[in-house]
Amino acid sequence: MRVVATTLDAPSAPLVASPGVDPVTRQRLAEALLAAHRAPELASTLDELLIARFTDADPDAFDVMLERQRQAEAAGYTRLG
Repeated sequence: MRVVATTLDAPSAPLVASPGVDPVTRQRLAEALLAAHRAPELASTLDELLIARFTDADPDAFDVMLERQRQAEAAGYTRLG
């Protein structure tokens, strides 16, 4: 096997909550996800999903995804399928 191309590092797709979710529930969910890697009972689930841990997202980290979208659209790939 050989590397034929590489891409910039990019985060996974973000986990988001509906604007209708109340702030207390949203905060509790965020805290639970950020602590999931410390819960032994979740270890096999995280392993199966190939998730080491959740982290707070830096919105700027997703700029690379927007740039990839612009490149795809410029190349004529405006829709999947």
